[in-house]
Formats: sequence, C-alpha cells, structure tokens
Amino acid sequence: MLAIRSSTARVADVRCTLYNECSEGTLVPDARFNQVLAMIQTGLFGQPTQFQEVIQSITQNKDFYLVGYDFPSCTRATVVA
Repeated sequence: MLAIRSSTARVADVRCTLYNECSEGTLVPDARFNQVLAMIQTGLFGQPTQFQEVIQSITQNKDFYLVGYDFPSCTRATVVA
C-alpha cells in the first residue's frame, strides 16, 4: 500500500510540474503534435473553424489534459493497437 501512495505522489508531482510548465509557456510539445495542429489549420481534415475551440483548449498554455505532452505515447499506443 505504501508503494501505491508514493507512486501516486510522484505522478502528482510530475503532473504539477508539467502544469506549471504549460501555464508558463515552457512546455514544448512533441514536434508531431505541432505538425498535426498545422495540418488541421490548413484545412486537411475539414474547415479549420470546426476545430478552433478544440485547438484553443489544448494550446495557448491551456493544455489541462497535457495532450501535447502525451502525444508520443498516444501515437505509440495507436500503432500497437
């Protein structure tokens, strides 16, 4: 039980650090994440205005769910699945 608590505390510390970096604008997302955002903004997947609210919610130092940070692991999971 102690190991679970210390692991949870470590995860909380990492998330706190990442949130701070995000809000300060120092968290640098994976380059592929930025490429996908650029493709969306060029209209590759439809009208860019359709995605505007979503893009704004994960950029501009507001990435609460750390999508940009987690993007590499999400793409690896997709390839494996």
